[in-house]
Amino acid sequence: MLKETIVKRVYWQIILLLLFIILSACSKDGEKETPAAPIVKDVIYYYSAAFQAYEQQDFGAFLANMREVAKVRKKNPRVMYNLAVAHTLFNQPDSAILLLEKIAAAGLAYPAATDNDFLALQELPAFQEVIKKFEKNREPVGSSSMAFRIEEKGLIHEGIAFDEYGEHFYVSSVRERKIFQVLAGEKTLRFSKIDDGLWGVFGMKADANRRILWVCTGTVPEMAGFNSNAKKQTGLFKYDLEEESITGRYLLEDNGEHLFGDLALAANGDVYLSDSFSPTIYRLKNGADSLEIFIQDERWGSPQGITFSTDESYLFVADYLSNIYRIDLNSREVLELPHPENAIVSGIDGLYFHKGDLLAIQNGVLPHRIIRVHLSETMDEISQVSVLEANNPLFNEPTLGVPVGNIFYFVANSQWGSTLDAEGNRQPDEKLQFARIMKMRLW
Repeated sequence: MLKETIVKRVYWQIILLLLFIILSACSKDGEKETPAAPIVKDVIYYYSAAFQAYEQQDFGAFLANMREVAKVRKKNPRVMYNLAVAHTLFNQPDSAILLLEKIAAAGLAYPAATDNDFLALQELPAFQEVIKKFEKNREPVGSSSMAFRIEEKGLIHEGIAFDEYGEHFYVSSVRERKIFQVLAGEKTLRFSKIDDGLWGVFGMKADANRRILWVCTGTVPEMAGFNSNAKKQTGLFKYDLEEESITGRYLLEDNGEHLFGDLALAANGDVYLSDSFSPTIYRLKNGADSLEIFIQDERWGSPQGITFSTDESYLFVADYLSNIYRIDLNSREVLELPHPENAIVSGIDGLYFHKGDLLAIQNGVLPHRIIRVHLSETMDEISQVSVLEANNPLFNEPTLGVPVGNIFYFVANSQWGSTLDAEGNRQPDEKLQFARIMKMRLW
C-alpha cells in the first residue's frame, strides 16, 4: 500500500496521523466557525476506516471503504493506486490492473513493481505491461536550466516573485521565516528584517506599479521557533518595495486551521488568496483594511495554485486533491473543468495562466512535473495535458514559480521532505542542498 502522503507539509502529515489516515485526500479538513463540508468529512471517515481495515487484514472492508473514497477523489492517482491494492488483496486482479493502467496512461510512475501488495499480480502479462509503462514514464522530459541559487542551506523555499521595474527576484523561506532579494539573478541579499514578524513564508506577488510585495505567511511546524501550544495564525503582509519595510498586516482572525499558501493579484490592486486548509478563497480589496471571504466551495479539499485569465474574467484555482476549477469573477459561478480520461490534474501547487493555457507545477503525483494544461477556446474544459518537465534529477519537490515574459522561473528543490529529520530537527548541511531556481522557455 502506498503509505506516503501526497502533501508536502509535515504539519498536514501530523493531522493525518492523528486521524489514522494514510493519504492527504483527508488532510486538509480545517475547522471553521461553521462545520466543515460533509464531502471532506466523508473522505476522512472512509480513509480512516480503510486504513484500519488494511492493518487488520480485513480486505473486504478495505475495498469497500476505498470505493467510498474513490467516489469523491476518483481521479486522485494515489486513491486509484490504493484502490488497486484493495482489489488485488480481495482477489480482483482485472479491476486492479485497469486502475494501474489508467495511472500509467496519465504519464505517471508508481512503485507497483516493488510493492508486496501486488505479489499476486507479478506473473500476469497485463501487470508486466503496466510496469513497463511505469518505467517509460520515469524517463527524463524537458530541458530547464539553472537560473541562480541561494547560497544557504536548510531554508525550505516555497515562493518566488519578480519585480519587473527593479529586475529583482524575491525568494521565500518557510524554515527561516524570511525573504531573499536576488539582484539581477546574481547577488543575494536578505530583504525582510528579523523583527518583521514573519512566520513561514509561502506565495508572493510583486505589484511593480504600486511598488508593493504581497507575502503569504503562516505558522507551520517546519518553521524555526514553532510553538505547538500557540495559536495557529496566517496572514497577508504588505511590503513597500522602495522602503523595504512592512506597511500592512492583514491577519485572518479565526480559531480554526488556515494557511494562505498562494495568491493572485488583479490589475486593480485586489489580492485573492487560497486557503490550503479550508475550501475558501479570500480577498483583500485595494485600500481595504481587512480580509473578506470571496467564495467557498465544498468540493475543494485544499485550494492552492490560483491565477487570472489575461482579461481577468476568470479566476482559476487548483484544488490539490482533485481538479482545476474556473471561477467567473462577475457571477462567481464555479465550474469544475472536465478533462480527458488520461489526464490527471490533481496535486498541483503553482498555477499560472499563459497565452490561453495553464502552466502548473504538479508535486502531488509521481513523478513531480511541470505541465501545460491546454484549455478550450472558451476556457470551460481541458482538452489535453502536456508534460514540459519531469524526472529531472535536480528536482526535490518543485513548488512555485513566476513567468517573466516567455521564461518561467521556479523553485526546483524546496526540500520539504528532506530538510528535517523524523523528530523535526534540521538535517546537517552535508545532507542538504543549496536552493536552485531554474528556468525554462514557454510556448
